[in-house]
Amino acid sequence: MRIYGLQSDKRVLSATIKAAGRDFLAQIKFEREESRLDHHVGNIIRASLDGPAHEGAARAFCARLLEGIKSYRVYVWKIGDTLKALAERFPVAVLDVLVEPENGVSGIERELTRQIDGKEVLLLDHIPADVCMSWAALRPESRYLALAQVMSFCSEKSDEENDKNRDKKSVVWTALAKTVVDAAPEPAKVLDVLLSRLTPTSYDGSAADIMERRVPLIQELESHAKPEIAAWAKENVSAFRTMIETERRRETEHDRQRDERFE
Repeated sequence: MRIYGLQSDKRVLSATIKAAGRDFLAQIKFEREESRLDHHVGNIIRASLDGPAHEGAARAFCARLLEGIKSYRVYVWKIGDTLKALAERFPVAVLDVLVEPENGVSGIERELTRQIDGKEVLLLDHIPADVCMSWAALRPESRYLALAQVMSFCSEKSDEENDKNRDKKSVVWTALAKTVVDAAPEPAKVLDVLLSRLTPTSYDGSAADIMERRVPLIQELESHAKPEIAAWAKENVSAFRTMIETERRRETEHDRQRDERFE
């Protein structure tokens, strides 16, 4: 609150206050009830870890946070501002600790892609694409796959006509997703990861309808300049449609059983 008050008054934070913030970050216990402090922790990170000299402290904080996530003492969707502040201040440290397959992503990728406050706000959304790509290029055999597991891979195309009806909005690949697929040494493996994510895990309404809107993502790749990517798309578009049909049948049966219970 001291940091918040000084910032609100547009006063310069003293070295003593910043040091106190770093001490707090080094001592905070990652427990479920501490998630209520998310906004404050994010603010302290921005104020106290304010330069390259504090990267070591940021990495240590990320490592402790990772252990909290893995042990289910911390829920990712409740610490959105904390993650955002870390990603903004020390993107490479976040990638190295939380996304590097040897450390984090193999165990927490589902947590990192959960929705935050009803909206999917992913960790990598706060890290510039060029930073992500430079990081992945250092270990291409594993890091492109790691990015594919936690990055935003699609978005709704915004135009005046589609804005009138959300159900009819077209879905397109994000720029980062396209770049990762193109740059990966084995694009089919990256695409397999993205295919698994085309089925939503958190949604309102019908999962089958969401999946149906995502079919054009695969169809677009059928004309890709790289033969291996085009071949993957042609092979998987029908398989994905089969998954949609299976999901729709499941939803229909679920609705039928629900209606019978209320009759």
